[in-house]
This record gives sequence, structure tokens and C-alpha cells, in this order.
Amino acid sequence: MICRPPPHFQDSHPISPPPFPPHSEVDICFPLVEQLEVPTTWWDAEADKSLLIGVFKHGYEKYNTMRADPTLCFLEKAGGPDEKAIAAEQRLDGGDGSVGVQTP
Repeated sequence: MICRPPPHFQDSHPISPPPFPPHSEVDICFPLVEQLEVPTTWWDAEADKSLLIGVFKHGYEKYNTMRADPTLCFLEKAGGPDEKAIAAEQRLDGGDGSVGVQTP
């Protein structure tokens, strides 16, 4: 179970994600895969890298939020997501980034 830190700790030690450089500046090596193994025709090593960075930065299964992130390649390659999809995704996690957090 994942728990939120006590309120007095949150106030004195705000948790914020580190700044992320654009995906093109992050050096990650991937094995070469055959085109039959990729999810869509435009998927490449740049998309693999952006997916890893996006999951780390935004959380697991936050695909619409990742697509809207200008530091990742998805906005350029797949276009921006629908605003309603982003809003729905944020409502699922409480809207405050507390994905998977359970409070008593």
C-alpha cells in the first residue's frame, strides 16, 4: 500500500518532480525491433524513449497527459489529445497527481 506522507512533512518538504529535458536530450539505448512488433507505423526508438520518460514523469497509463507534454515526441507525432480525455484522466487520479495513493 502506498501512503501519503503526514501533512506536516508535506508542508515543510514539498514534493515536486525534477525538471525534465526534452526527450531528444535524454540518452537511452534500446534494442532494435522489427516493425511488426511496434504499436503503430510512426513508433520508433524516439517514441520508446518518450514513453519511458512519460511514465516516470506523469505516471503509469497517463497516455493523454503524455501526449500533451511538449517535451515528449507524442504531441508532434500523434497530435494532442482531446481536452475531455485529459480531464477524465486527471479525475481518475484525484486531479492532484496522487495516483495510487490510499488514505484512511
